Amino acid sequence: MDSRLTAELSSALTCTQSRRMENPTMAMIESETRTLQGTCPDHGHVLAVKEVPKIKFPFLITGPARGLAALRPYRCPECGAKVS
Repeated sequence: MDSRLTAELSSALTCTQSRRMENPTMAMIESETRTLQGTCPDHGHVLAVKEVPKIKFPFLITGPARGLAALRPYRCPECGAKVS
């Protein structure tokens, strides 16, 4: 069970790193990856991920960006669907 969770986390981190390269704005802002175990409509139980920017200078940019990112849903690392 632990090795499966480690594999899912590794897959999730690889997926979010590739998404970060697709979105140049997020590539410029340092961010942290938050994970949550949930259910994907296509893949069943997965370790869902979302990127949340770290707060740093300029606070007027990174503060609201962090707040908006925290409101976004967690996504499946394999297909990008919302996870419940």
